[in-house]
Amino acid sequence: MARRRGSCLGRMLLVLVPLLAILAGVAVVGGNTVGRQWIEGQVRDQLAAQTSLTAPPTVELRDKLVVMSVVKQRFDEVHVVLPGLELREVGQGARADVDLVLRDVVASKQFTRYVAGTLTGTTRFSWQQLSAVVGQEISSAPGGRVALSYSFTIVGSKVTAQVSAKPELDSTGALFLSDPQIVLAGIQLPPALVKQVTDTLLQPVPLGLPQGIRATKVTADASGLVFELAGKDVDVTALR
Repeated sequence: MARRRGSCLGRMLLVLVPLLAILAGVAVVGGNTVGRQWIEGQVRDQLAAQTSLTAPPTVELRDKLVVMSVVKQRFDEVHVVLPGLELREVGQGARADVDLVLRDVVASKQFTRYVAGTLTGTTRFSWQQLSAVVGQEISSAPGGRVALSYSFTIVGSKVTAQVSAKPELDSTGALFLSDPQIVLAGIQLPPALVKQVTDTLLQPVPLGLPQGIRATKVTADASGLVFELAGKDVDVTALR
């Protein structure tokens, strides 16, 4: 009799253990889905309220075990896209799409504040956007350089010079043009005269990125300038 009861108990355990494992798995998967959607919605709402965009931001939480991340209030990686972010410091109604990857993100204040330990990303300025900021037409040139035309007056006559330069970033992350070369009436001007013209013409242009985010590298291609971005301890819910 005791042997029969033990046998029945064993069969019950054989059924219950896998069933409990399945239920636990379902709970984790369900919790992951609900938690992921909730956190993504929280971050999205905060970004939409704090920034001026042309479309709602997109937020992708990339943690695999979201339930544990929610419990710890710390998230490994969040991908954020800010469409048409207004760059107020640049002026001229300048906007750019900003693509960010946030890592080691800590949540606080009942999941209404998110601070990224590190941040990397990219943004792009089209030649049309850059022309509006600079105030004259600017385009790509061979060798990763940029080209623009500059008109000025010499002895009462208006002349147009073709300027070529390399896009770089200064210590603050502002854009400036280095190694300028100027061709006037088919003649390349000497360095001293080039410097005199470009010191006035090619002033550094701040990018107006949100606080805590700065450009670290710039490259030119056929469609515009691409900036690599970085930041540390960035309050994502206070981007302006």
